[in-house]
Amino acid sequence: METFSTRIEGFSMSNVYQFVSPNADPVAQHAFFDALKSKSCTHLAHKLVALRTELVNAEGALGILAEYVSLGITGEVELCERLTAEAGALGTLTAETRTGNVAYGEFVKAARLKFARPTHCALRTELDVGSVQIPELEAKIRGFERERAAHRERLLEAGLDDQQIDYGNLLKPTVEDLAEWNRTLEAKREQLTRATAFLETGPLFDLSIISGEGVHAGR
Repeated sequence: METFSTRIEGFSMSNVYQFVSPNADPVAQHAFFDALKSKSCTHLAHKLVALRTELVNAEGALGILAEYVSLGITGEVELCERLTAEAGALGTLTAETRTGNVAYGEFVKAARLKFARPTHCALRTELDVGSVQIPELEAKIRGFERERAAHRERLLEAGLDDQQIDYGNLLKPTVEDLAEWNRTLEAKREQLTRATAFLETGPLFDLSIISGEGVHAGR
């Protein structure tokens, strides 16, 4: 039966550090950061942390000794040797895990600095385009017929009749204006979608998502 004690033997590097080291496997690295962005995964991971702690507290020293005896390690000398070995392995693993967590923080910080310019541009896009420009265009499009009707009333009050207004194509905004607003709105929505998608790829950041907008890292 595999136990925690047998699993840690030969384990020599924090898993976290593996994913933020310079020679990290790109596929595994992306999978790790994708997992961190998953609310379901992180929720269950936190739950598992609590359950593991609860199990260790419940088993206590009795559980540890019972685990070793179940593996056939029964003599006091051998038991002490194995317990000492595990204590050393756990101490090393704990230290490496803390180092890995520090490396993770440094990795994220370095990524924010490296991609500061495109990140800033993407955030500005969310603010300016998403919160201001798109709502303004949507309002103009919704109010198109209302504005034309109001303009017609003003022209009628000025002495023109409907035939003159329609024949002369005098109403503002024009149908061409509406078509241009719709084209601009579609482009703005696409720009916002790319900006949001780019920010979601952090801290690895996929510049190809916004490459069409002329934004490059570190420039």
